Amino acid sequence: MALGALHTALIGIATTLLAWQLGSQTGVHALIALLALGVAAVAVVGARRGHIAHLELCMLEASALATASAALGAWTLHLVFKPAALIFALLFIAASAYSASPRSTFCSKSWRLLALAVLASLAGDIFLMLPDLFIPGLVSFLIAHLAYIALLQRACAGLPTPQRC
Repeated sequence: MALGALHTALIGIATTLLAWQLGSQTGVHALIALLALGVAAVAVVGARRGHIAHLELCMLEASALATASAALGAWTLHLVFKPAALIFALLFIAASAYSASPRSTFCSKSWRLLALAVLASLAGDIFLMLPDLFIPGLVSFLIAHLAYIALLQRACAGLPTPQRC
């Protein structure tokens, strides 16, 4: 119950901070920001009713706030919310992969590949948000993709290959 109240208060504070930017924006940008904040509010209601897990709620809230701050041109807040959304998404992916996998098939090497892939993705997004760091961002995404490919190769190694005609 206290956690839901905390999320409600955080969304309220963020909405208040971003509302100051609404007057200086075009109608489309303001609409995008309001819709994103509405999604965050609906997510809080879903979490209070038990339909959304805590990590999912944090991911949705941070994503909504990243979208709203980008639409309103609040770049300082966007630099905070976008990495936060990615961090919560990465935690959610790791928690879901751990709970969905039999412990015997998702070994420590697979966990290291998953961690490398998601951390490199996070680094790539952060690099691309900052000026003059395009090449490090590309390299980070290359590393992430290579790690994902290696992870998928490990996952598909035991599957039968299709017959060729």
